[in-house]
Amino acid sequence: MDDRLVIVGPTLASLFYDISRSESDIKGLFFGKLKESIIVSIEDTHEEHERIVTTTVIQSFVVLEEKQMDKKMMIENSKLNKEMINEIIQKRQRNQQSLLGWFAFRRNTPLRPSVKEIYIHREMNNFFQEKKMKFSPIFAVMNEYLSSTYATDFFDYRFFKFDFSSENYFPIKLEIINLKDTTSEEYSQFSSSIPSVGLSQNHSYNKIAQKFSKNGLDSFIQSVPPDFTKNIENFFDETSKKMNELVNQYDLKVAQIEEIEKQINLLKQN
Repeated sequence: MDDRLVIVGPTLASLFYDISRSESDIKGLFFGKLKESIIVSIEDTHEEHERIVTTTVIQSFVVLEEKQMDKKMMIENSKLNKEMINEIIQKRQRNQQSLLGWFAFRRNTPLRPSVKEIYIHREMNNFFQEKKMKFSPIFAVMNEYLSSTYATDFFDYRFFKFDFSSENYFPIKLEIINLKDTTSEEYSQFSSSIPSVGLSQNHSYNKIAQKFSKNGLDSFIQSVPPDFTKNIENFFDETSKKMNELVNQYDLKVAQIEEIEKQINLLKQN
């Protein structure tokens, strides 16, 4: 059996943006889906060989705030915060996304699991077994560091899976899918959702977009420099929230359509 781990470029970029704004080390959860496909290869002797490829698709993530007691991954007595995680899982299930694993972000540190993270991953694996999931969780270490001249910010990451038979972590390659390198149809299979073209018809979206009109930009540019940066960040945050809401609505509709199609196919078979 072959395994693939896939994420689209904008999702990874969004993750780096969110974690870079954190003032301290943070943790978070990965959500998405698993896809199994059978690859058939034919040799010169006309013999057919089949292999099963399991693709883990990271579609979204949730950043956990370690400063807030109700949003910590670990709680008292070094136990996993199962109540909080279950609440997040329920919300994501509406978009047909499953918990895939978790990540830890820390600056200027090696890309290998710490003793604490190894313990947390064991707790997470036990949680997966309690939920009767048919796969083990993935884990990622993410890092940010400055260049020697302090002029450039670098981001790096490494994904792992734990082999319980050998008691070792082994790295897994992350494939980054970008629209320019593939077809729109294939790209949509890996992304959470591609928002519809009709977003400009949405009143709330228009209200935000007005800030990028000519008059809005003129008043923007005439503001004092500190406000300009702050306003740009606020605008991005507002737009991101609205886009996430629209994507979630779209995902929900797609899930409903797929469920109806399943029911239709069952009726046809009967």
